[in-house]
Amino acid sequence: MCGPNQLTVHIAVDGAVAGWVDAGTGRRHGKNLGPVGRALSAVGFPTTGADEPSGEAAALTPDERVALALREATGIQLEDDYFEGTWLGSVSTTAA
Repeated sequence: MCGPNQLTVHIAVDGAVAGWVDAGTGRRHGKNLGPVGRALSAVGFPTTGADEPSGEAAALTPDERVALALREATGIQLEDDYFEGTWLGSVSTTAA
């Protein structure tokens, strides 16, 4: 999710949002993230209450942290050429 002064990756477990990563600070929020939480920890996204990211997450920009979190959550490696060409997305007006 990208909004004014906010760039986050929301993580759902069993269909419900269980937590999120603040890409600006690299901090992770939420409990019971299961395997995704362990994968995020392994690349340096700190658990709730920790101050700074470490490892791979510490050396990245916020945009790069989004890609890293998505890779760890989904197992899909995003490549630069995926983002070439015309943007086909739009703003969702669906309320949560």
